[in-house]
Amino acid sequence: MRLQVRAAIERWSTVAVALLVVGAAVLGWSQWRDLREIGAARDVDAAAVEAASTTVTALIGVDANTADDDLADVLDRSTDEFKEQFAAQAETFRDTLTSAQVEASGEVVAAGLVRRDDDSATVVVAATGTVTQGQPGASSPRHYRMTVDLRQTDGRWLVAGMEFV
Repeated sequence: MRLQVRAAIERWSTVAVALLVVGAAVLGWSQWRDLREIGAARDVDAAAVEAASTTVTALIGVDANTADDDLADVLDRSTDEFKEQFAAQAETFRDTLTSAQVEASGEVVAAGLVRRDDDSATVVVAATGTVTQGQPGASSPRHYRMTVDLRQTDGRWLVAGMEFV
């Protein structure tokens, strides 16, 4: 009888250990999968913030000397709807920059994701820059706060809308 009890205890111990090992493996796999998904989501978030920051930098850096290339860069980073709106104003914008001999530069100092789903995102961007009109050395500082709406198109985050706030 003792041998039977002992054998039963050994079997249950073996089963319990096997269940613990399987449970730990399932839990470990589940945690690994969750961490991978979180990492992938962070990468997508970072790509949206980077796209917004790059476009804002391009926009606030538009100046008379490089206006055509600068405006083309902004248009390349835009969805069809925003591209049409921006393109409609681009010639007037370029003419104003050229006639005023504007030289501009800037940089993003902070940017953060407000919201994101599978194919759209909103990013807030704070940037600083300088603008010189006609007279070298007579630059004035600028501070920009913008909300940038993005849409993912063909694997790229493109600007769908932009608003100064």
